[in-house]
Amino acid sequence: MKKTVCAFFALCLCLSLAACGGGEQNVPEQDPASATDIVPSPTPTPEPQPVAELFISGIPLVTKGQPSALGYPGVSYADGVLTLSDGVELSSDIAIYPAIQFEGELIIVLEGAASVKAGGEAAAIAGSGGARLTIKNGQLTISSEAAAIELDGELVIDGAQVDATGAVSYESLSTESLSTVTEESANRLLVVLDKT
Repeated sequence: MKKTVCAFFALCLCLSLAACGGGEQNVPEQDPASATDIVPSPTPTPEPQPVAELFISGIPLVTKGQPSALGYPGVSYADGVLTLSDGVELSSDIAIYPAIQFEGELIIVLEGAASVKAGGEAAAIAGSGGARLTIKNGQLTISSEAAAIELDGELVIDGAQVDATGAVSYESLSTESLSTVTEESANRLLVVLDKT
């Protein structure tokens, strides 16, 4: 019985192979010159961003120097400028992620009053890779259980009021360039500069 079933399946296999093969196929002839006439159109390379990496509450807005298609409510990013709408509150719910984390040169433009908060061991704003942070216009309140601002580069405040509160208000940051520091202590930095 087993031999009969095996022989039947072998016959079915041979017939199915025979049905698929053979016959003459009509393939149109191609002019050999037409294959070389095809010129691929160049794909434009996007301009690298001044910010190599940018994360808002863990959401990547820029990765490897290229903007992502993701966004965050009340926040817009273009060409190294992060714009925060009036009343926007950025916060990080995960203890190890800053509310704003970046690498490179970032300009934050405020369209009114905004706040940035982080809990746990993360700074509210963290910059690396020779980070330069510029905060322009409006009012920004920054708070964290750890450092409010943690940069390995430079902080520039241009026409903005910044109130930074944390276990330390700033880390790896010199305030000597901030000529009008209103209040400075181990856990608070308040800077008010008039836009000139």
